[in-house]
Amino acid sequence: MKRRDIIKSGVGLGLFLPYFYLPTALANLLSFQQTRTLVAFIDALIPADITPSASQLKLHQTLLLHAKEIKNYPELIQLGCQWLDNQADLINQQPFLRLNVQQQNLIIKKAANSDELSIPAQFFTHIRQDLFRFYYANPASWSGLDISPPQPTGYLSYFRPLLNE
Repeated sequence: MKRRDIIKSGVGLGLFLPYFYLPTALANLLSFQQTRTLVAFIDALIPADITPSASQLKLHQTLLLHAKEIKNYPELIQLGCQWLDNQADLINQQPFLRLNVQQQNLIIKKAANSDELSIPAQFFTHIRQDLFRFYYANPASWSGLDISPPQPTGYLSYFRPLLNE
C-alpha cells in the first residue's frame, strides 16, 4: 500500500493529528489521546470564566516544555493521563475528556486524596503547582483580579529629582 493510499483512507490522518495539535518539539512526549486528556484535566483545574481557561492560554504546551527539562516528568504526565482515562472508563466507559464536570471533579478529587507517593497524587500535585504558577504569570489571567502591573504606570522613579514645592 502506498503512503498516498494510507493518507486517503483517513488512517494516516490519525497518525499525524498529534503533530498538528502540539508543536513539533512536543508531539512525541504524549500520544494524541493523552494530550487531549491533559487538556481536559488542566481545564478542569482552571476552567474559563471571566478569565481564560488554562488551555486557552496554551498552558498544556508550556507545561510540556517545562516537563521536557525534568527527569521523569514526561513519564509522570503519561501515567497520570492513563490513570485519568482508566478511572473514567471504570466509571462511565468513556475517556476522561468526555465526562461532565462533576464526574471529572470526582476523579480529580480521588487523585488529590490518594496516598501522597502514588502516581495519581504526584501527578495532581505537580501539575497543579506548575499550572497555577504558569497561569498567574500570564497577564491574560489578571483581568479578573482587578490588579494592574506596576509598569509602565506604576512605581515612581527615584532617579529623577523631586520638584521643589
